[in-house]
Amino acid sequence: MNLISQFSSHLKACKTILHLEQVHAHIIRQGLEQDHFIITQFICLCNSLTNLPYATSVFNRVYTPSIYLWNSVIKGYCESSSFLDTVSVFVRMKRSEIVPDKYTYPSLIKACSNGGKIREGVVIHGSAVRCGVRRGRVCEDEFD
Repeated sequence: MNLISQFSSHLKACKTILHLEQVHAHIIRQGLEQDHFIITQFICLCNSLTNLPYATSVFNRVYTPSIYLWNSVIKGYCESSSFLDTVSVFVRMKRSEIVPDKYTYPSLIKACSNGGKIREGVVIHGSAVRCGVRRGRVCEDEFD
């Protein structure tokens, strides 16, 4: 089993913040803190354990985050019902010249819906349409 597969298995087995921190220490010691696959899994796990500050701290140390990393952080903030943080991360992503994809917009629209931000949701939906994201089941669910 290669190193990335090992860490992937360890991350899937994490059930507590303490265990997550231990695996993170091993990731750092092995020099994998820039590995987008591992760090995306790590951030998703932080989100599921509702530890967004830790997820954000790890994310902020990645030199050139991929769209998958950005989407993971955006989704985490959306799930925590933090409209301002969700949009703030989205603005940072756009400033870094990463192009949003079809997985970015549903979280943004859901954050608008959760925060009662109808006007902002319409603007973000318009941005999705202009970017060529087609209306599909993922987006329709956010409007129901």
